[in-house]
Amino acid sequence: MQVALGTYVESPARGTERKKLKDTSVCLHVFLGFFLLQVDQRLTRRIQQSITNDSIMKEKEIEKEQAASKKKSAYPLPLLFISTWLCLMPAFLSDNLDEIDNIDVNGVNIVYQVKGNDRDNPVILLHGNSGEHDHLSVLVDQLDSAGYLVYALDSRGQGANAPVDEYHYIDMAEDLAEFIDKMNIEKPAIFGWSDGGNIALQMEVLHPGTAGLIITAGANIFPEGVKADFWEEFKKELEKDSIPPLTKMMLLEPQMTAEDMQTIQCPSLITIGEFDLIDENHTRMIAENIPKGKMLIVPGEDHGSFVYKSPKIGKVILAYFKEQKY
Repeated sequence: MQVALGTYVESPARGTERKKLKDTSVCLHVFLGFFLLQVDQRLTRRIQQSITNDSIMKEKEIEKEQAASKKKSAYPLPLLFISTWLCLMPAFLSDNLDEIDNIDVNGVNIVYQVKGNDRDNPVILLHGNSGEHDHLSVLVDQLDSAGYLVYALDSRGQGANAPVDEYHYIDMAEDLAEFIDKMNIEKPAIFGWSDGGNIALQMEVLHPGTAGLIITAGANIFPEGVKADFWEEFKKELEKDSIPPLTKMMLLEPQMTAEDMQTIQCPSLITIGEFDLIDENHTRMIAENIPKGKMLIVPGEDHGSFVYKSPKIGKVILAYFKEQKY
C-alpha cells in the first residue's frame, strides 16, 4: 500500500532536476548582468572620448555637444539599473529559508531553526535531553542539501528556551503536535534522538496520523528500557533529596506500552548504536510492535556518537527516505 507522506508531490530526482534548473537560471542572470555592465562601460567611454575630441570646437559648439552628451549619458543608466537588478534578482526571488524563529505552543515559547528550499518534504528534528537544535546542525545541512525543508526545534525548557519548573514527555509531545498544526505542516517526517525519539513516538500515540515517517535513535518507551546495569546505577538518583527536573523525567517517564506502539501506522525506523545504553531487546520490541516498523543497529556506535554533529545519521535517514520514496 502506498502511503501519502508530507506534502510530497514529486520524486527526489525531479526535485534535484528542478534545483539544477534554478542554479542554471541564476548563472544566466549573472552572465547577462555582467554583459550589460560591459555595454554600459563601453558606451560611457565612447561618450567621454567624444567630449574630448570636440574640446577644440567653438564655445557654442562645445556647449551644444556637452548638452548632447548629457542626453547620451542618460542612456547607460537604465542599462546599469537593469544589469544590477539581474545580478541581484536570484537572491530576492529565492525561496530558500535559513532562519531562527520562535512560536508559542501549548503555553510555552519554542525556538526553532527552519532551513530549506520550499515546503515539499518537511522534516522535523528533535534533540536529546538537555540539548539544543544545534546538536543536529550537520544533519540539518545534509537534509537541506538533499532538498528537504527542515525544522530543528529546541524542546521546551531547553536550548534557547526559558526553563520550566518540571518536564514531562507528554507535554513535549503536545508541544510538537501544536507546532505542526500552527505551522500547517502536513505529515512531516520526524527524527528524534534519545528524548527526541521518545517525544516523536509519544506524539504519534496521542495524535495518530500526524507523522508521515518516524525515525528514532536511542529511544525508549519506559525508563527500564535501558541496559540493566545502567538502570541499576541510574535509579539510585531517585534516592537523592534533590533531583534535576530533566533527570527526574527520565527516571519516571515515559510510560508507553507495546500496545501503544501498535497504534502507530506510519513507517518507522527505530535505531540504536551497537554500544548504546538502550537495551537491544527493548529497541526490537518497539520496532516489532509498530506495524510498519524496522530496526537498525549502527555498528561501532554508542548512544550519541553517530548523531551528535555527525554525518552518519544523515546517511541513515536519507537512505530510509529513498526506501520510502519520501
